[in-house]
Amino acid sequence: MTFAATYAAITLGYLQASGDFRAMLAWLPAGIATALMIRWGGSQWKWIALGAAAGSASVSLSWHGIVIAAVATVSGPWLLARYLESADFRRDFSRRRDVVTFVLAVPIAMLLPPTMTFMYMRVAGLDPAHHEPLRHWMHWWFNATVGTMTIAPTVVAASRSSFDGWRQRPIDALALLAITTVLVALAVSEPSAQRASWLSPVGVLIIVVSAVRMDLPFTGLLTIAIAGATAACLGYIAQGHENSMASARVWAYVLVLTGIALTIRALLTERDAAETRLREAETAYRRELLQAARREQQRLGREMHDALGQELTAIALMARSMEQRAKQSAPDWTAATHALSLACRRAARATRAMSHGLLADVDHTDDIGKALRDLAARVPAEAGMTVTSDVADGLQFPPEVANSLYRIAQEALNNALKHSSASHVRISLQPQEHAQAGLLIEDNGIGAVTVQDASTGGHGLSSMRYRAELVGGRFSCESLPGLGTRVMCQVARDPAAEQMAAHADSPQCMTSDAATPRYLGRAPSIT
Repeated sequence: MTFAATYAAITLGYLQASGDFRAMLAWLPAGIATALMIRWGGSQWKWIALGAAAGSASVSLSWHGIVIAAVATVSGPWLLARYLESADFRRDFSRRRDVVTFVLAVPIAMLLPPTMTFMYMRVAGLDPAHHEPLRHWMHWWFNATVGTMTIAPTVVAASRSSFDGWRQRPIDALALLAITTVLVALAVSEPSAQRASWLSPVGVLIIVVSAVRMDLPFTGLLTIAIAGATAACLGYIAQGHENSMASARVWAYVLVLTGIALTIRALLTERDAAETRLREAETAYRRELLQAARREQQRLGREMHDALGQELTAIALMARSMEQRAKQSAPDWTAATHALSLACRRAARATRAMSHGLLADVDHTDDIGKALRDLAARVPAEAGMTVTSDVADGLQFPPEVANSLYRIAQEALNNALKHSSASHVRISLQPQEHAQAGLLIEDNGIGAVTVQDASTGGHGLSSMRYRAELVGGRFSCESLPGLGTRVMCQVARDPAAEQMAAHADSPQCMTSDAATPRYLGRAPSIT
Protein backbone atom coordinates (compact mmCIF):
# COMPACT_ATOMS: atom_id res chain seq x y z
CA MET A 1 0.00 0.00 0.00
CA THR A 2 2.83 2.39 0.86
CA PHE A 3 4.51 1.64 -2.48
CA ALA A 4 1.29 2.19 -4.44
CA ALA A 5 0.44 5.44 -2.66
CA THR A 6 3.93 6.85 -3.19
CA TYR A 7 4.00 5.74 -6.82
CA ALA A 8 0.67 7.44 -7.53
CA ALA A 9 1.69 10.60 -5.66
CA ILE A 10 4.99 10.93 -7.46
CA THR A 11 3.46 10.28 -10.87
CA LEU A 12 0.70 12.83 -10.35
CA GLY A 13 3.21 15.28 -8.92
CA TYR A 14 5.35 15.11 -12.01
CA LEU A 15 2.44 15.25 -14.40
CA GLN A 16 0.94 18.37 -12.81
CA ALA A 17 3.78 20.61 -14.02
CA SER A 18 6.24 20.60 -16.90
CA GLY A 19 9.99 20.31 -16.54
CA ASP A 20 12.36 17.61 -15.49
CA PHE A 21 12.73 18.51 -11.82
CA ARG A 22 10.27 21.32 -11.07
CA ALA A 23 7.44 19.20 -9.71
CA MET A 24 9.69 16.78 -7.89
CA LEU A 25 8.83 18.28 -4.51
CA ALA A 26 5.24 19.08 -5.39
CA TRP A 27 2.61 19.11 -2.70
CA LEU A 28 1.14 15.65 -3.19
CA PRO A 29 4.36 13.57 -3.00
CA ALA A 30 5.66 15.44 0.04
CA GLY A 31 2.35 15.28 1.89
CA ILE A 32 1.65 11.62 1.15
CA ALA A 33 5.17 10.45 1.99
CA THR A 34 5.13 12.35 5.28
CA ALA A 35 1.69 11.04 6.22
CA LEU A 36 2.72 7.43 5.52
CA MET A 37 5.83 7.69 7.66
CA ILE A 38 4.10 9.47 10.57
CA ARG A 39 1.25 6.99 10.60
CA TRP A 40 3.13 3.72 10.07
CA GLY A 41 6.65 4.63 11.16
CA GLY A 42 9.97 5.52 9.55
CA SER A 43 10.49 1.90 8.53
CA GLN A 44 8.28 2.61 5.51
CA TRP A 45 11.11 4.59 3.88
CA LYS A 46 12.14 1.63 1.69
CA TRP A 47 8.71 1.32 0.09
CA ILE A 48 8.43 5.07 -0.27
CA ALA A 49 11.78 5.22 -2.01
CA LEU A 50 10.81 2.38 -4.36
CA GLY A 51 7.49 4.06 -5.10
CA ALA A 52 9.22 7.36 -5.80
CA ALA A 53 11.74 5.69 -8.12
CA ALA A 54 9.03 3.78 -9.96
CA GLY A 55 6.89 6.88 -10.34
CA SER A 56 9.85 8.87 -11.68
CA ALA A 57 10.72 6.13 -14.14
CA SER A 58 7.12 5.97 -15.37
CA VAL A 59 7.31 9.60 -16.54
CA SER A 60 10.59 8.92 -18.40
CA LEU A 61 12.98 10.80 -16.13
CA SER A 62 16.70 10.23 -16.45
CA TRP A 63 18.47 8.07 -13.91
CA HIS A 64 19.59 11.26 -12.20
CA GLY A 65 15.94 12.28 -11.83
CA ILE A 66 15.03 8.87 -10.41
CA VAL A 67 17.76 9.05 -7.76
CA ILE A 68 16.90 12.62 -6.84
CA ALA A 69 13.18 11.80 -6.57
CA ALA A 70 13.84 8.87 -4.22
CA VAL A 71 16.22 10.85 -2.01
CA ALA A 72 14.04 13.97 -1.89
CA THR A 73 10.85 12.05 -1.22
CA VAL A 74 12.29 10.02 1.66
CA SER A 75 14.72 12.29 3.50
CA GLY A 76 12.47 15.05 4.85
CA PRO A 77 9.49 12.88 5.83
CA TRP A 78 11.79 10.34 7.52
CA LEU A 79 13.46 13.04 9.61
CA LEU A 80 10.09 14.58 10.53
CA ALA A 81 8.55 11.22 11.48
CA ARG A 82 11.48 10.29 13.71
CA TYR A 83 11.37 13.64 15.48
CA LEU A 84 7.61 13.56 16.08
CA GLU A 85 7.89 10.02 17.41
CA SER A 86 10.46 11.14 19.97
CA ALA A 87 8.44 14.27 20.89
CA ASP A 88 5.34 12.36 22.14
CA PHE A 89 3.30 13.62 19.20
CA ARG A 90 -0.37 12.60 18.98
CA ARG A 91 -1.49 11.90 15.46
CA ASP A 92 -5.00 13.24 16.06
CA PHE A 93 -3.67 16.76 16.80
CA SER A 94 -5.65 16.78 20.03
CA ARG A 95 -3.36 19.16 21.90
CA ARG A 96 -2.04 22.62 21.19
CA ARG A 97 1.48 21.37 21.72
CA ASP A 98 0.94 18.82 18.93
CA VAL A 99 -0.05 21.59 16.52
CA VAL A 100 2.88 23.81 17.55
CA THR A 101 5.33 20.90 17.33
CA PHE A 102 4.11 19.92 13.88
CA VAL A 103 4.03 23.48 12.49
CA LEU A 104 7.56 24.22 13.71
CA ALA A 105 9.06 20.85 12.80
CA VAL A 106 7.77 20.67 9.21
CA PRO A 107 9.71 23.67 7.79
CA ILE A 108 12.88 22.50 9.51
CA ALA A 109 12.60 18.91 8.33
CA MET A 110 11.77 20.02 4.79
CA LEU A 111 15.08 21.87 4.58
CA LEU A 112 16.71 18.51 4.01
CA PRO A 113 15.14 17.40 0.69
CA PRO A 114 15.99 20.48 -1.42
CA THR A 115 19.42 20.77 0.18
CA MET A 116 20.35 17.14 -0.55
CA THR A 117 18.86 17.44 -4.01
CA PHE A 118 20.89 20.49 -4.89
CA MET A 119 24.07 18.94 -3.52
CA TYR A 120 23.53 15.90 -5.73
CA MET A 121 22.68 18.01 -8.76
CA ARG A 122 25.72 20.21 -8.25
CA VAL A 123 28.05 17.20 -8.09
CA ALA A 124 26.39 15.71 -11.17
CA GLY A 125 26.55 19.05 -13.00
CA LEU A 126 22.79 19.18 -13.51
CA ASP A 127 20.59 22.20 -14.02
CA PRO A 128 19.03 24.06 -12.17
CA ALA A 129 21.80 23.71 -9.58
CA HIS A 130 23.82 26.22 -11.61
CA HIS A 131 20.90 28.39 -12.78
CA GLU A 132 19.27 30.57 -10.12
CA PRO A 133 19.81 27.90 -7.48
CA LEU A 134 18.53 29.95 -4.54
CA ARG A 135 15.19 30.70 -6.21
CA HIS A 136 14.71 27.06 -7.19
CA TRP A 137 15.73 25.90 -3.73
CA MET A 138 13.27 28.27 -2.03
CA HIS A 139 10.50 27.21 -4.40
CA TRP A 140 11.02 23.51 -3.72
CA TRP A 141 11.34 24.04 0.02
CA PHE A 142 8.09 26.01 0.21
CA ASN A 143 6.32 23.45 -1.95
CA ALA A 144 7.43 20.60 0.30
CA THR A 145 6.54 22.54 3.46
CA VAL A 146 3.12 23.68 2.29
CA GLY A 147 2.28 20.28 0.81
CA THR A 148 3.24 18.49 4.02
CA MET A 149 1.30 20.85 6.28
CA THR A 150 -1.79 20.68 4.05
CA ILE A 151 -1.99 17.00 3.13
CA ALA A 152 -0.27 15.13 5.96
CA PRO A 153 -2.72 16.07 8.80
CA THR A 154 -5.68 15.02 6.66
CA VAL A 155 -4.23 11.56 6.04
CA VAL A 156 -2.69 11.05 9.48
CA ALA A 157 -5.86 11.91 11.42
CA ALA A 158 -8.20 9.89 9.18
CA SER A 159 -9.78 6.73 10.58
CA ARG A 160 -12.93 4.65 10.31
CA SER A 161 -14.55 6.77 12.97
CA SER A 162 -14.12 9.78 10.67
CA PHE A 163 -16.68 8.35 8.26
CA ASP A 164 -18.99 7.60 11.16
CA GLY A 165 -18.77 11.25 12.19
CA TRP A 166 -19.67 12.36 8.67
CA ARG A 167 -22.72 10.09 8.68
CA GLN A 168 -23.80 11.46 12.05
CA ARG A 169 -23.86 15.00 10.64
CA PRO A 170 -24.99 14.52 7.06
CA ILE A 171 -26.62 17.94 6.70
CA ASP A 172 -23.48 19.78 7.81
CA ALA A 173 -21.25 17.62 5.61
CA LEU A 174 -23.41 17.97 2.50
CA ALA A 175 -23.85 21.72 2.99
CA LEU A 176 -20.10 22.31 3.36
CA LEU A 177 -19.35 20.09 0.36
CA ALA A 178 -21.92 21.93 -1.76
CA ILE A 179 -20.59 25.38 -0.84
CA THR A 180 -17.00 24.27 -1.46
CA THR A 181 -17.96 22.79 -4.84
CA VAL A 182 -19.58 26.09 -5.86
CA LEU A 183 -16.47 27.97 -4.72
CA VAL A 184 -14.15 25.72 -6.72
CA ALA A 185 -16.38 25.96 -9.80
CA LEU A 186 -16.36 29.78 -9.65
CA ALA A 187 -12.60 29.83 -9.27
CA VAL A 188 -11.89 27.45 -12.13
CA SER A 189 -14.48 28.86 -14.53
CA GLU A 190 -12.85 32.28 -14.74
CA PRO A 191 -9.38 32.35 -13.13
CA SER A 192 -8.25 35.81 -12.15
CA ALA A 193 -6.58 37.56 -9.26
CA GLN A 194 -9.66 39.74 -8.80
CA ARG A 195 -11.92 36.73 -8.38
CA ALA A 196 -9.43 35.17 -5.98
CA SER A 197 -9.52 38.30 -3.82
CA TRP A 198 -13.20 37.85 -2.95
CA LEU A 199 -13.28 34.05 -3.02
CA SER A 200 -10.44 33.75 -0.49
CA PRO A 201 -12.38 35.14 2.51
CA VAL A 202 -15.24 32.79 1.68
CA GLY A 203 -12.79 29.91 1.78
CA VAL A 204 -11.56 30.99 5.21
CA LEU A 205 -15.15 31.10 6.48
CA ILE A 206 -15.82 27.61 5.11
CA ILE A 207 -12.76 26.21 6.88
CA VAL A 208 -13.70 27.86 10.17
CA VAL A 209 -17.22 26.41 10.07
CA SER A 210 -15.94 23.00 9.01
CA ALA A 211 -13.31 22.93 11.75
CA VAL A 212 -15.98 23.69 14.35
CA ARG A 213 -18.65 21.32 13.05
CA MET A 214 -16.68 18.48 11.46
CA ASP A 215 -13.45 16.60 12.12
CA LEU A 216 -9.92 17.26 10.89
CA PRO A 217 -9.88 14.84 7.89
CA PHE A 218 -13.06 16.38 6.46
CA THR A 219 -11.75 19.91 7.00
CA GLY A 220 -8.43 18.90 5.47
CA LEU A 221 -10.12 17.71 2.29
CA LEU A 222 -11.95 21.02 2.00
CA THR A 223 -8.66 22.85 2.59
CA ILE A 224 -7.00 20.96 -0.26
CA ALA A 225 -9.91 21.72 -2.60
CA ILE A 226 -10.00 25.42 -1.69
CA ALA A 227 -6.21 25.66 -1.98
CA GLY A 228 -6.33 24.13 -5.46
CA ALA A 229 -9.08 26.55 -6.51
CA THR A 230 -7.09 29.53 -5.26
CA ALA A 231 -3.95 28.28 -6.98
CA ALA A 232 -5.87 27.98 -10.25
CA CYS A 233 -7.30 31.48 -9.82
CA LEU A 234 -3.88 33.02 -9.33
CA GLY A 235 -2.25 31.15 -12.19
CA TYR A 236 0.03 29.19 -9.88
CA ILE A 237 -0.76 25.79 -11.41
CA ALA A 238 -0.14 26.99 -14.96
CA GLN A 239 2.94 29.10 -14.30
CA GLY A 240 4.61 27.28 -11.41
CA HIS A 241 7.61 28.99 -9.91
CA GLU A 242 7.86 31.36 -12.89
CA ASN A 243 5.35 33.58 -11.07
CA SER A 244 6.89 34.15 -7.64
CA MET A 245 4.12 36.51 -6.50
CA ALA A 246 1.40 33.98 -7.28
CA SER A 247 3.37 31.27 -5.48
CA ALA A 248 3.81 33.40 -2.38
CA ARG A 249 0.11 34.29 -2.24
CA VAL A 250 -0.94 30.67 -2.63
CA TRP A 251 1.52 29.48 0.02
CA ALA A 252 0.45 32.16 2.50
CA TYR A 253 -3.25 31.47 1.93
CA VAL A 254 -2.88 27.72 2.30
CA LEU A 255 -0.85 28.09 5.48
CA VAL A 256 -3.58 30.32 6.91
CA LEU A 257 -6.26 27.72 6.10
CA THR A 258 -4.21 24.88 7.55
CA GLY A 259 -3.33 26.86 10.66
CA ILE A 260 -6.99 27.69 11.28
CA ALA A 261 -8.06 24.06 10.90
CA LEU A 262 -5.34 22.68 13.17
CA THR A 263 -5.75 25.37 15.84
CA ILE A 264 -9.53 25.03 16.07
CA ARG A 265 -9.18 21.26 16.17
CA ALA A 266 -6.72 21.42 19.08
CA LEU A 267 -8.73 24.01 21.01
CA LEU A 268 -12.00 22.09 20.67
CA THR A 269 -10.34 18.83 21.68
CA GLU A 270 -8.75 20.43 24.72
CA ARG A 271 -12.10 21.94 25.65
CA ASP A 272 -13.73 18.52 25.44
CA ALA A 273 -10.90 17.04 27.53
CA ALA A 274 -11.34 19.77 30.14
CA GLU A 275 -15.09 19.09 30.29
CA THR A 276 -14.36 15.38 30.71
CA ARG A 277 -11.96 16.09 33.57
CA LEU A 278 -14.57 18.36 35.15
CA ARG A 279 -17.21 15.64 34.91
CA GLU A 280 -14.81 13.11 36.41
CA ALA A 281 -13.98 15.47 39.27
CA GLU A 282 -17.68 16.10 39.86
CA THR A 283 -18.34 12.36 39.83
CA ALA A 284 -15.55 11.79 42.35
CA TYR A 285 -16.97 14.54 44.54
CA ARG A 286 -20.44 13.04 44.40
CA ARG A 287 -19.06 9.60 45.23
CA GLU A 288 -17.24 10.98 48.25
CA LEU A 289 -20.38 12.84 49.28
CA LEU A 290 -22.43 9.65 49.12
CA GLN A 291 -19.82 7.79 51.12
CA ALA A 292 -19.87 10.55 53.73
CA ALA A 293 -23.65 10.40 53.83
CA ARG A 294 -23.52 6.63 54.26
CA ARG A 295 -21.06 6.92 57.14
CA GLU A 296 -23.29 9.51 58.77
CA GLN A 297 -26.32 7.25 58.34
CA GLN A 298 -24.45 4.39 59.97
CA ARG A 299 -23.40 6.63 62.85
CA LEU A 300 -26.97 7.80 63.37
CA GLY A 301 -28.20 4.21 63.20
CA ARG A 302 -25.76 3.12 65.90
CA GLU A 303 -26.72 6.09 68.05
CA MET A 304 -30.41 5.33 67.64
CA HIS A 305 -29.87 1.66 68.45
CA ASP A 306 -27.48 2.13 71.36
CA ALA A 307 -28.87 5.32 72.93
CA LEU A 308 -32.40 6.15 71.87
CA GLY A 309 -33.39 2.52 71.42
CA GLN A 310 -32.20 1.58 74.89
CA GLU A 311 -33.94 4.56 76.46
CA LEU A 312 -37.21 3.77 74.74
CA THR A 313 -36.94 0.15 75.85
CA ALA A 314 -36.44 1.29 79.43
CA ILE A 315 -39.43 3.65 79.17
CA ALA A 316 -41.53 0.80 77.73
CA LEU A 317 -40.59 -1.41 80.69
CA MET A 318 -41.49 1.35 83.15
CA ALA A 319 -44.81 1.90 81.37
CA ARG A 320 -45.46 -1.84 81.60
CA SER A 321 -44.72 -1.74 85.30
CA MET A 322 -47.04 1.25 85.76
CA GLU A 323 -49.78 -0.65 83.94
CA GLN A 324 -49.41 -3.61 86.31
CA ARG A 325 -49.52 -1.33 89.37
CA ALA A 326 -52.54 0.55 88.02
CA LYS A 327 -54.48 -2.71 87.72
CA GLN A 328 -53.91 -3.37 91.41
CA SER A 329 -54.15 0.05 93.04
CA ALA A 330 -55.76 2.44 90.53
CA PRO A 331 -58.18 0.64 88.18
CA ASP A 332 -59.32 3.94 86.68
CA TRP A 333 -55.84 4.44 85.21
CA THR A 334 -55.56 0.98 83.73
CA ALA A 335 -56.70 1.97 80.23
CA ALA A 336 -54.42 5.04 80.13
CA THR A 337 -51.37 3.15 81.34
CA HIS A 338 -52.09 0.33 78.88
CA ALA A 339 -52.21 2.81 75.99
CA LEU A 340 -48.98 4.40 77.23
CA SER A 341 -47.30 1.00 77.40
CA LEU A 342 -48.39 0.13 73.83
CA ALA A 343 -47.17 3.50 72.54
CA CYS A 344 -43.78 3.01 74.16
CA ARG A 345 -43.41 -0.48 72.68
CA ARG A 346 -44.39 0.78 69.23
CA ALA A 347 -41.84 3.60 69.50
CA ALA A 348 -39.12 1.16 70.53
CA ARG A 349 -39.90 -1.20 67.63
CA ALA A 350 -40.03 1.69 65.15
CA THR A 351 -36.70 2.98 66.41
CA ARG A 352 -35.12 -0.45 66.00
CA ALA A 353 -36.53 -0.75 62.48
CA MET A 354 -35.20 2.67 61.54
CA SER A 355 -31.78 1.96 63.02
CA HIS A 356 -31.59 -1.35 61.16
CA GLY A 357 -32.42 0.45 57.94
CA LEU A 358 -29.69 2.99 58.55
CA LEU A 359 -27.16 0.31 59.50
CA ALA A 360 -27.96 -2.05 56.64
CA ASP A 361 -24.88 -2.46 54.47
CA VAL A 362 -25.60 -5.60 52.47
CA ASP A 363 -24.57 -6.27 48.88
CA HIS A 364 -27.80 -6.24 46.89
CA THR A 365 -26.24 -6.97 43.50
CA ASP A 366 -27.20 -10.65 43.22
CA ASP A 367 -30.98 -10.23 43.24
CA ILE A 368 -32.19 -6.65 43.27
CA GLY A 369 -35.81 -7.80 42.98
CA LYS A 370 -35.61 -9.83 46.20
CA ALA A 371 -33.79 -6.97 47.95
CA LEU A 372 -36.56 -4.51 47.05
CA ARG A 373 -39.29 -6.92 48.12
CA ASP A 374 -37.50 -7.46 51.44
CA LEU A 375 -37.18 -3.71 51.85
CA ALA A 376 -40.94 -3.32 51.50
CA ALA A 377 -41.65 -6.23 53.84
CA ARG A 378 -39.43 -4.87 56.63
CA VAL A 379 -41.68 -1.86 57.29
CA PRO A 380 -43.51 -2.71 60.54
CA ALA A 381 -47.28 -2.54 60.78
CA GLU A 382 -46.93 -0.04 63.60
CA ALA A 383 -45.67 2.50 61.07
CA GLY A 384 -49.26 2.94 59.93
CA MET A 385 -48.34 2.49 56.27
CA THR A 386 -48.83 -0.34 53.77
CA VAL A 387 -45.83 -0.90 51.50
CA THR A 388 -46.24 -3.09 48.41
CA SER A 389 -43.71 -4.14 45.79
CA ASP A 390 -44.20 -4.74 42.08
CA VAL A 391 -40.84 -5.99 40.86
CA ALA A 392 -40.22 -7.92 37.64
CA ASP A 393 -38.22 -11.11 37.90
CA GLY A 394 -35.04 -11.79 35.95
CA LEU A 395 -33.78 -8.21 35.72
CA GLN A 396 -30.00 -8.02 35.78
CA PHE A 397 -27.86 -4.95 36.43
CA PRO A 398 -24.17 -4.22 36.90
CA PRO A 399 -23.30 -4.35 40.63
CA GLU A 400 -22.94 -0.60 41.08
CA VAL A 401 -26.28 0.02 39.33
CA ALA A 402 -28.08 -2.53 41.51
CA ASN A 403 -26.70 -1.02 44.71
CA SER A 404 -27.65 2.50 43.59
CA LEU A 405 -31.20 1.39 42.82
CA TYR A 406 -31.52 -0.17 46.26
CA ARG A 407 -30.19 2.92 48.01
CA ILE A 408 -32.51 5.19 46.04
CA ALA A 409 -35.50 3.04 46.96
CA GLN A 410 -34.36 2.93 50.58
CA GLU A 411 -33.97 6.72 50.77
CA ALA A 412 -37.32 7.35 49.07
CA LEU A 413 -39.07 4.92 51.41
CA ASN A 414 -37.49 6.52 54.47
CA ASN A 415 -38.63 9.95 53.25
CA ALA A 416 -42.15 8.62 52.81
CA LEU A 417 -42.14 7.10 56.30
CA LYS A 418 -40.89 10.30 57.92
CA HIS A 419 -42.60 13.05 55.94
CA SER A 420 -45.40 11.93 53.65
CA SER A 421 -48.13 10.91 56.15
CA ALA A 422 -49.11 8.39 53.49
CA SER A 423 -51.13 5.24 54.01
CA HIS A 424 -49.76 3.39 50.99
CA VAL A 425 -46.34 3.26 49.29
CA ARG A 426 -45.58 1.22 46.20
CA ILE A 427 -42.11 0.16 45.03
CA SER A 428 -41.95 -0.86 41.37
CA LEU A 429 -39.08 -1.99 39.15
CA GLN A 430 -40.04 -2.88 35.57
CA PRO A 431 -38.22 -3.34 32.26
CA GLN A 432 -38.53 -0.67 29.58
CA GLU A 433 -37.53 -0.29 25.95
CA HIS A 434 -33.95 -0.07 24.69
CA ALA A 435 -32.50 -2.22 27.49
CA GLN A 436 -33.69 0.21 30.17
CA ALA A 437 -35.44 -0.31 33.47
CA GLY A 438 -37.54 2.04 35.57
CA LEU A 439 -37.59 2.22 39.36
CA LEU A 440 -40.65 3.93 40.84
CA ILE A 441 -41.46 4.73 44.47
CA GLU A 442 -44.85 6.44 44.83
CA ASP A 443 -47.07 7.29 47.77
CA ASN A 444 -50.47 8.86 48.40
CA GLY A 445 -49.23 11.28 51.04
CA ILE A 446 -49.25 15.05 51.39
CA GLY A 447 -46.45 15.66 48.89
CA ALA A 448 -45.69 19.17 50.13
CA VAL A 449 -42.61 18.19 52.13
CA THR A 450 -40.94 16.70 49.09
CA VAL A 451 -41.73 19.78 47.03
CA GLN A 452 -40.11 21.94 49.67
CA ASP A 453 -37.14 19.56 49.83
CA ALA A 454 -36.65 19.83 46.06
CA SER A 455 -36.78 23.62 46.05
CA THR A 456 -34.34 24.02 48.91
CA GLY A 457 -31.91 21.36 47.76
CA GLY A 458 -32.61 18.85 50.54
CA HIS A 459 -29.90 16.30 51.22
CA GLY A 460 -32.06 13.21 50.68
CA LEU A 461 -33.22 14.26 47.22
CA SER A 462 -29.73 15.33 46.21
CA SER A 463 -28.32 12.02 47.41
CA MET A 464 -30.78 10.06 45.26
CA ARG A 465 -30.07 12.23 42.22
CA TYR A 466 -26.31 11.84 42.65
CA ARG A 467 -26.62 8.07 42.94
CA ALA A 468 -28.61 7.93 39.71
CA GLU A 469 -26.18 10.15 37.82
CA LEU A 470 -23.17 8.18 39.06
CA VAL A 471 -24.42 5.10 37.19
CA GLY A 472 -25.60 7.02 34.12
CA GLY A 473 -29.26 7.03 35.10
CA ARG A 474 -31.97 9.67 34.87
CA PHE A 475 -33.65 10.77 38.10
CA SER A 476 -36.82 12.77 38.64
CA CYS A 477 -39.16 13.56 41.51
CA GLU A 478 -42.73 14.73 40.96
CA SER A 479 -45.11 15.83 43.67
CA LEU A 480 -48.42 17.59 44.11
CA PRO A 481 -49.46 18.98 47.50
CA GLY A 482 -52.02 16.68 49.05
CA LEU A 483 -51.89 14.12 46.26
CA GLY A 484 -48.64 12.24 46.70
CA THR A 485 -45.10 11.93 45.41
CA ARG A 486 -43.39 9.89 42.71
CA VAL A 487 -39.64 9.22 42.74
CA MET A 488 -38.40 7.75 39.45
CA CYS A 489 -35.03 6.51 38.23
CA GLN A 490 -34.32 5.09 34.79
CA VAL A 491 -31.12 3.07 34.30
CA ALA A 492 -29.61 0.66 31.79
CA ARG A 493 -30.07 -3.07 32.25
CA ASP A 494 -27.58 -5.81 31.46
CA PRO A 495 -29.22 -7.70 28.57
CA ALA A 496 -26.35 -10.21 28.26
CA ALA A 497 -26.66 -11.24 31.91
CA GLU A 498 -30.45 -11.48 31.56
CA GLN A 499 -30.13 -13.81 28.59
CA MET A 500 -27.70 -16.03 30.49
CA ALA A 501 -30.06 -16.15 33.46
CA ALA A 502 -33.00 -16.92 31.16
CA HIS A 503 -31.15 -19.87 29.61
CA ALA A 504 -30.13 -21.13 33.03
CA ASP A 505 -33.38 -20.75 34.98
CA SER A 506 -36.01 -19.82 32.34
CA PRO A 507 -37.69 -17.20 34.55
CA GLN A 508 -40.86 -15.57 33.33
CA CYS A 509 -40.68 -11.79 33.40
CA MET A 510 -43.71 -9.96 34.69
CA THR A 511 -45.51 -7.53 32.48
CA SER A 512 -46.71 -4.25 33.85
CA ASP A 513 -47.86 -0.86 32.77
CA ALA A 514 -45.44 0.77 35.23
CA ALA A 515 -43.67 2.54 32.37
CA THR A 516 -46.37 5.21 32.62
CA PRO A 517 -47.24 5.19 36.35
CA ARG A 518 -49.99 7.22 37.95
CA TYR A 519 -50.09 8.83 41.36
CA LEU A 520 -51.63 6.66 44.02
CA GLY A 521 -53.51 9.78 45.03
CA ARG A 522 -54.85 10.09 41.41
CA ALA A 523 -52.93 13.27 40.78
CA PRO A 524 -52.34 14.22 37.14
CA SER A 525 -48.89 13.66 35.71
CA ILE A 526 -46.39 16.48 35.96
CA THR A 527 -43.88 16.84 33.12
